[in-house]
Amino acid sequence: MPERVSKYDAMFLNCDNEVAEMQVAAASLVDGPVDFERYKAFVAPRIAAIPRLCQALRPTAFDFRYPTWVDVPNFDPADHIEHLELAAPGSEQQLHELLTERIHHRLDKTKPLWRLLIVNGLEGGRSAMVFNVHHAICDGASAMEIFKALYDDPEGGWPDHVHLQRAEEPAKRIPPVPVRVMKGLASPETRARLGFMWRYAKAPGPWFPFTRPVSGRMQFSWRNFPLDRLQAIRRSLGGTMTDVGLAAVGGAMDRYAEREGIDVRDQFFKVLLPENVRAADSYGEMGNAVSGIPTLVPLGIADPAERLAKVTAYTRSAKEQRLGRQFYSILTGLMDLLGPMGATKLTRFLASPKWIRFASRFVKTPREHAIITSVQMPSSVVFKIEGHEVTQSFPMVPCGLSLGVMCALISYRDQLQVALTGDAKTIPDIDALMDDIGIVIDEMASAANVIPDTPPHPLETVAAK
Repeated sequence: MPERVSKYDAMFLNCDNEVAEMQVAAASLVDGPVDFERYKAFVAPRIAAIPRLCQALRPTAFDFRYPTWVDVPNFDPADHIEHLELAAPGSEQQLHELLTERIHHRLDKTKPLWRLLIVNGLEGGRSAMVFNVHHAICDGASAMEIFKALYDDPEGGWPDHVHLQRAEEPAKRIPPVPVRVMKGLASPETRARLGFMWRYAKAPGPWFPFTRPVSGRMQFSWRNFPLDRLQAIRRSLGGTMTDVGLAAVGGAMDRYAEREGIDVRDQFFKVLLPENVRAADSYGEMGNAVSGIPTLVPLGIADPAERLAKVTAYTRSAKEQRLGRQFYSILTGLMDLLGPMGATKLTRFLASPKWIRFASRFVKTPREHAIITSVQMPSSVVFKIEGHEVTQSFPMVPCGLSLGVMCALISYRDQLQVALTGDAKTIPDIDALMDDIGIVIDEMASAANVIPDTPPHPLETVAAK
């Protein structure tokens, strides 16, 4: 029997509009040539073993119910696997331009919502693997199940899942939404969390040029930073690796604001940190179980150690309040209350550029400035394709709504890989922001008395425009 799209997965489908699609991608640079026909023969049956990647959407009339996932008759995953040879010299600039164009090509919703591309001809005999997928299929946790199919199996097998939080026992009987709301409001913990979220929403934050409806054209900038250097900063100044990344982005925004002539004193860069809220027994399943932790990054602070200390305090408080689960509970409860048709219509309306432009006239401060994803790859695993090592793997996340800047922090092997997405119209030089991040990391290292034994920026940034 066809499986119906979950209300949470449907939200990502309904956020699609004429200028933005909730399509994500991962680009892996491979230290060697990939034989396309051999790799296709290897990966196609592995993809076929993941049912969701062999299914397409079937909508319902008037959106009375959420769409269903239906098997595509005689579907051959090889039909979604493509090959391209870069012309000489095969520079990373050429690759970036190719990837930028690729993510702007919309996925066909009458077919399975993914594509795979092998790129040969990169300088030094290298190649690349690019996987595009709609966010309705997977979040970060379930994407790892797909990546296992795309890469060689490591010696000893893949590591067990790392459960990011204690799994909660599912309720045997879910009360009606109004009962759940009243019970929640009667809880002191819930009231404290709602108070925290209210303070986040009302916290003063500047209107940057990129906090407006996106244009539909994106550009990307990627760079590696030595992980041991950042770990030394964390050990000296405190906080987590995510806190160090947030502080670096906050300092970069100070520099950006100064160039733009924006006063950011006593204001905040408002960030949503995606949090996995998947139960332990649902790892390995497709779909989304991700929420957002609202956190504040203070602006206008010259001292990098002070900035990091304040970021650490904010994020620790938000995590202790378990705001991610609270936000997830509120959102799913609202969608239950509205029903499929109401939730679909409301989401599409709120995601429309016309509504965002209209609503922004009456709001004193942005609801949020950016979403910053932080992911730690298994340290024991080196990804490989046909025995060739994957040296870098960068996510490509879309701008959407009025979020003209997105950021992903990925730790892989001995590097922290920072990926920025910027709206090409409202923040045309995303390279400059990446340069600012590098400068701020240098300032943090100096404050922590960390002397680099390797160049701080081993990978020259190349942005595709």
